[in-house]
Amino acid sequence: MFYCQYWQKMFVILGLVILTLLPCIRMEQVSDTIDLKQMYAEMTQLTERVNELEMKNDILVKKNEELKARIEVLDATTHYQQRKLDNFKEGIQRKMLVGNEMTVAFFSKLANHIKNPGAHQQIVFEQVVTNVGNGYNNFSGDFRAPVRGVYVFSTTIMADTRAYTYHFQYMLNGSAISNIYIDNGGTASQEVVLDLQQGDTVAIHSLDPGHAIYGHGYSSFSGFLLQQIYETTAVDCK
Repeated sequence: MFYCQYWQKMFVILGLVILTLLPCIRMEQVSDTIDLKQMYAEMTQLTERVNELEMKNDILVKKNEELKARIEVLDATTHYQQRKLDNFKEGIQRKMLVGNEMTVAFFSKLANHIKNPGAHQQIVFEQVVTNVGNGYNNFSGDFRAPVRGVYVFSTTIMADTRAYTYHFQYMLNGSAISNIYIDNGGTASQEVVLDLQQGDTVAIHSLDPGHAIYGHGYSSFSGFLLQQIYETTAVDCK
């Protein structure tokens, strides 16, 4: 009997406690519900913002691709224009160089016979017909290059027919560079092409002594500047 009354009192007290705490529990549930709604609203706004930024990023990516394509076109155009400009400058340089290029040409012949030439004697073709640029010296018989360049030389020599063999040489700065051979007299010719520095000398030497060389225009020495070579091509075209 006593125990029954005790448990009844305990249930009553527990009920009162539950009734007292129930409003608080309901308030916490309401507060949790409000917080969830706010979080959902904020997430919705963030999602919309992210979508907006993604759309803007897509637009920027497309614009960036368009700009890259335009830059590539501009680079190609610039490269093409630069090549045209370089070709134009090169053409101007060539015209200026050709316009300033020196003309060099000579032709001289042996007027009189050389009856008794010595060994290693330099032949003087004394009768000058052409000497543009004054490179040939009809007193010494050698040609001195007035400018650096590629030169072409030619000589024709008629020797005494009584000579069994006769040898001549092209000489560059005193050194032999080419041989000419006449067998049993007659005429021999030879042409050489030389890259000369300014001041280099070219001449014809007789190697064998005592054999006459015919003059009266039968023996001659000639040459001309084929192409002038410039040390630098620094022509200012600005």
